[in-house]
Amino acid sequence: MPAFLGNLRPLGAAALLLALALGNVTPGRTAATTLSTREIQRLEDLGRTWVYVDIFDPYLNSNGAEWDQALIEAIPAVRASGDATAYTAALNAMLRRTGDPSARVLEAETNTSTLPPPLRQQNGTWIADCSAMAHAVTTGAAPFQLAENVAAHPTVVDCRGFTGDGPALYAVIAAIAHTRTQTPLPAGSALVRSYNGFPSEAGTSSAGFAAGFSLVSKGALAPGTAAPSKTPLVFIIDNIAGPALLPAVAALQSAGQARIVAGGPIGAGVATLRTPRLTVQISEGLYTYPAGAVGFRPDATATPATVLRKAIAELSASPSAILREPALPPLQRPVRRYKNAGVPSAEQRLLALFRIWGTINYFHAYKSLTDRPWDAALTEFIPVMLAANTRAAYEAALLRLAARTQDGHTRIEGLTDAPFGFSEHRPAIRVRFIEGRLAIVAIDDPTLGAKLRVGDEILSVDNTPIGILEQRLTPFVPAATPQAFRAAIASRILTGPPSTIASLLVRSARSAPHAVRIPRIGAPPPQSAGAWHMMPGNVGYIDLERLAPADADRALDELATAKAIVFDLRGTPQRTGWAIGARLAKANAPFAVAKFRRASYQGPPNNGIAQTQWLALDDIERPAPVKRYEGRVFGLIDERTASQAEHTALIFKAAANATFVGSTTNGTIGDLTGIQLPGGLILRFTGHDVRTPDGRQLQRAGIKPDVAVTSGLRALRAGRDDVLEKALDLARR
Repeated sequence: MPAFLGNLRPLGAAALLLALALGNVTPGRTAATTLSTREIQRLEDLGRTWVYVDIFDPYLNSNGAEWDQALIEAIPAVRASGDATAYTAALNAMLRRTGDPSARVLEAETNTSTLPPPLRQQNGTWIADCSAMAHAVTTGAAPFQLAENVAAHPTVVDCRGFTGDGPALYAVIAAIAHTRTQTPLPAGSALVRSYNGFPSEAGTSSAGFAAGFSLVSKGALAPGTAAPSKTPLVFIIDNIAGPALLPAVAALQSAGQARIVAGGPIGAGVATLRTPRLTVQISEGLYTYPAGAVGFRPDATATPATVLRKAIAELSASPSAILREPALPPLQRPVRRYKNAGVPSAEQRLLALFRIWGTINYFHAYKSLTDRPWDAALTEFIPVMLAANTRAAYEAALLRLAARTQDGHTRIEGLTDAPFGFSEHRPAIRVRFIEGRLAIVAIDDPTLGAKLRVGDEILSVDNTPIGILEQRLTPFVPAATPQAFRAAIASRILTGPPSTIASLLVRSARSAPHAVRIPRIGAPPPQSAGAWHMMPGNVGYIDLERLAPADADRALDELATAKAIVFDLRGTPQRTGWAIGARLAKANAPFAVAKFRRASYQGPPNNGIAQTQWLALDDIERPAPVKRYEGRVFGLIDERTASQAEHTALIFKAAANATFVGSTTNGTIGDLTGIQLPGGLILRFTGHDVRTPDGRQLQRAGIKPDVAVTSGLRALRAGRDDVLEKALDLARR
């Protein structure tokens, strides 16, 4: 729990806190009684493996594999596995569902056999052994000497079951190429899964995140200067050394310099995931020949018992045909759809956990800013998800997991049986914590004026004290800063089921506590009336929460003669900041608003637990060509200035060096994306890291005011807005 939550009023019993944190978990199978440490660890490694393959394995997009179903079937097999052999078999059975020839759990290498000579004759045929050649290089042999020996005779280069130093073997293969060409040999490419941020599975994102495939070049093999060797050459490759060697060997094949015999399909390159207990390998990409054909195509395939005989026969065959046809396999996976009914099964609940954990792990913009390592959340929530065998417990568990991101953007949508505080219905009033008390700051329904006043303190909701309700909400509320936490609690504490009555215990400045009953309603649409006006002293005022996009230009036109304009950013704007900012610009040149950073991958990261790769972008805006405002600009900010409002503040600062008055903003900024989850739910999270133009962190920090002002209860009850009054005073000077 974040340190800033320590200021909450304590409950009477630690047991109550534990019950609240667990949610409504029905008694039954729990971690304490039935899940061993080994079972949790195995499920953790299963989850890491499944996510890594799900996000990065190229074969999932080309063979129609039902990868969710593969996990659902693997979970009981992993939980039932006894020894390590059975566990590995369960993982490999799942990995085979990908269709990826390289996907497997790597066993510890135990090579006790005696290596043959690097080059030997067998029944009149010259055979070069890859393991022996690599060993020879590591012990001092020159790769070019080995290559010249191979070039002297028709030779089968046998790379089956390779053990040894991979780079040493690649040096030998490159040297063999050196003896067979006087021009560079293109080594082809890998068609890899690529990401420019994480594209939303539910709705769109304003950041333009995208995923697809891209070609990663494998370079070229260097030519030699001597006359090329013309002796026949055949390679035998398998899925041990084959993926790493494939670009070099296929370069020789496509140039008509060698033939290849293989036991089956082979991907282009390998990527490796290492967990604390196992190592998993997948294909980096789909091999693409220099002339455009996608997918490796051996000249011949054979069983292990016949492969050597087949390779010897291939020495007499004609050179390989150059593969030109650029036929692409289908590269679009079906859209995930999950039923919105009841409680998902235990396997589906773990699938939800793995999807959330993995997507956050590889794509969340601010994962490194959490107080507790995100990596640990996977282990922690495996027993929680297995125990969450009701819809209410499942939704509560997902909310707790989302809260671990400590990012107010993270949320679960589609909830049907969520804990207290997650309804969209609330009384037609707005509240805020002021001086540690929950106070009414606005009344949206004029008919409530007979019952309530701005400045009234709410002591309890539905007969439960505010302090207890704070504690109930705490495990489920993701918040980046202390002020963001207070704002989130205030926005949720009055909510309840639709058409219910909120029973409030209210204390005003002049009366004892008294009960008030108010209906809960859905969120009303923004009211644009009075969103802008001229104030005394020739100072304009614009409330950006109420200003409709269609009125932005009109508001600026009508306030064009003001000596200053005060923009109220204490709420969520309606995407007007960009258009307004362009008209506030003081210079004619484009201006830098922010620096962006998003997760970006060109193929799978190796050791892919936490190796997020980042793409940096600059947010540059352009001034409006005409009708720009020339006066001073002020902004009112506090903890309600979040997300789009904070970005709008960045625009105004960059365009017009706006002066900010109030208190530090929420500290929650960035564009959202989302994933689908079992139970018909959606996880939204931040996919864009947004910083100031000079690179300073905004998330979990916020924008500090140029002039600090806080408004107390006394001013609120007197009808004063100290923050606005200070800004007006500065603007009139």
